[in-house]
Amino acid sequence: RGVEYVLLDARWGSRQAREHLVAVTDPVMALDGVELRRLQPGYQFQKELLQDPGLKELTGWSFPAGRLPQSKGAVLVDVSHPAVQEVPVEPGRRYRLSLRARCADLKAAEGRLQVNWIGKKRRLPPIIQPFACARGGDDHAMVVVAPAGASTAVVHLTAHSEDPILVEEASFRQ
Repeated sequence: RGVEYVLLDARWGSRQAREHLVAVTDPVMALDGVELRRLQPGYQFQKELLQDPGLKELTGWSFPAGRLPQSKGAVLVDVSHPAVQEVPVEPGRRYRLSLRARCADLKAAEGRLQVNWIGKKRRLPPIIQPFACARGGDDHAMVVVAPAGASTAVVHLTAHSEDPILVEEASFRQ
């Protein structure tokens, strides 16, 4: 289902093969010539599952009744007015949710990374990770594992309160 960590023995393979592995991983720890290394996120999560992650055409995104996005290329959201998109998932598989967001107003606001899970017969507990918004924009990400019984992930672009944020792009990769 995907590799996250590798063990690299200093005597393994050719020098070129070791250098290639070092280039795509980050060190975690080393002991007696053996390194534990973590695969960089860009190599772990390569398949984009969202339609229109750049929010250019807003294809695949749903908005609450009476609330339309501020403009193509960015969506204005708050906790009562999220943008959502459903994607199929496999239980036990790892996914990476990321987004770029900034404060919509001059005052500080909080956003959140949020994935709700739907199973064949019931809703499962969501995963929520709040973040502080920056005026100039910032990238935020979290890695989640689809729980047993999950068949659908509902990705939310939302603020953590009624204070709006502007989301400029979003990604949900496996």
